Amino acid sequence: MDASDRCAMVMAALALLCGGCSAGGRGSESTAESAGAATVDNGTFFNGIFFNGIFFNGVQLEPIRFDTIRLDGRALPQVSLDGGVLVASAAGGGVLSGSGLVGAELMGSLSNGAVVTLRIDGVAAGSAADMQRYSVSARVEGGGGFQPLCGVAADGTAVKAIPLAGTWDTSAGTPTGGAHIDDPNVFTFACEGYVLAKCVEFGYAPWRSVTECEAPGTCATRSLAAFHQACTRLLRADYCGDGTATTRDGTPVDIWDRFGLQADDAPTWNFEAEWGEGGAVCIDATRWATIASDGDSVQAYIHDHCGDRWVKPGCGGAGSTFFTANGFGVPLTNRALLRSRITQDD
Repeated sequence: MDASDRCAMVMAALALLCGGCSAGGRGSESTAESAGAATVDNGTFFNGIFFNGIFFNGVQLEPIRFDTIRLDGRALPQVSLDGGVLVASAAGGGVLSGSGLVGAELMGSLSNGAVVTLRIDGVAAGSAADMQRYSVSARVEGGGGFQPLCGVAADGTAVKAIPLAGTWDTSAGTPTGGAHIDDPNVFTFACEGYVLAKCVEFGYAPWRSVTECEAPGTCATRSLAAFHQACTRLLRADYCGDGTATTRDGTPVDIWDRFGLQADDAPTWNFEAEWGEGGAVCIDATRWATIASDGDSVQAYIHDHCGDRWVKPGCGGAGSTFFTANGFGVPLTNRALLRSRITQDD
């Protein structure tokens, strides 16, 4: 199923939510990403430009508030995330999670002011015990029945979602574009097959951590939230860290880190860049020569917006903060966390 087919399916299912489907420009997400972008191929990943799968024609789902969850008509107190699992205090005591939340409804809104009801239809196990995958449907006020929030997969089943704390700024070309917003009152349903969920599936679950040791007895805990954020920049080729995606759906990319969560599986490919929370730390090559939405030069965009990152001496070398020897004392916000290779720089 290509992008246009999937887009058409979601349009039909969520006509009032979408209001149409178009390729869009550099602004907020506007159409569904090709199913092929979720493919894993020998450790390299087909990437795309979209954070999530529920942005259409300028209309997007606003952050979901924990305090709107109701089950059997009753508000659920003290709802939160335990890793990638929704948990709530039951009205009569105890804790609800997993299948205990099936049927729960959440009230939300769209960026155009429309009211939307979300419903948890099913909960499946995730790739690890600290996460679950949710089947969620949506109903726009006055718009008929519930339809899958994240669209429908090729086999006809609803695309599942992973709950992630906070939300993301989906603007492009702005100082905060692409940034994670750490709001304890809201969470995001990250649709599988899109950037936010893929970065979790690659091992960069933002609620987890890894231990880094400079020497025996000299260790530090590193939150993977920083790696997840760097991963979102990498997959979207958001070189300048301003939310401007320069990749195209289905472009293969090799991604790796120094902790072995992802390995360098394509060492003969062209080195592209090193990545941190704020985009590329240094850039040696670009995936594409032009930005698909308007044909502008990617290198010209980099030159105009973050020129100091382009072809820096030593990019990808042994002196990088990517390695413990050089980066142990450097804050994660200023450090190279991931590296990437590409097959083309057309």
